[in-house]
Amino acid sequence: MEQQINLLDQLPKPKSKIKGIAIVISSYIGFVLLLFIWDIYNSSSESSTALRYSELKKSVTEKQNEVLEMTKKFPALNKESFGKSITKLKSDYQDKLNALDLLSYNKNFSKYLLGFAETITDDVWLNIIFLERNDTSIKLTGLTTNRDKLQEFYHNLTLNKTFEAINFDVSEIKQDKNPANFIITGRK
Repeated sequence: MEQQINLLDQLPKPKSKIKGIAIVISSYIGFVLLLFIWDIYNSSSESSTALRYSELKKSVTEKQNEVLEMTKKFPALNKESFGKSITKLKSDYQDKLNALDLLSYNKNFSKYLLGFAETITDDVWLNIIFLERNDTSIKLTGLTTNRDKLQEFYHNLTLNKTFEAINFDVSEIKQDKNPANFIITGRK
């Protein structure tokens, strides 16, 4: 038994040349129409852009006139006033820089704060910590509800390595009320 398959029947049949030419011509006509529509759109877009530009220019002119009228009504809005405000801001800024410089002048301040945190005891509160600029004097003002805890705090201060070069003295205790006010001074 013999089998045969004809593969030529499965091949596509050639199309006529007239259909191919019609497709090329219709594509060309479609492309020309697309260009024509694009040209119409651009010409209308350019005129609308010019119109929009003139509207924006008019709006800017109106806003400038409004600003001019506002500066006439409110003289504080003029340039000299702004100049004075800027000068004042610069002056305030310089004052704050000077204050910051004073605060950061004492480089041991944060070291001392850490030392106070390590030595403070319960029932003792520091209200004022005063350090002289040249680092020769410390004054601590605070409150306590327990005199023994104040003595413990004082003892911790004298033993702490941060304050080993400083001689502390309890210069004042006002115990007429509870909590009692105290002042501890220290000198190098």
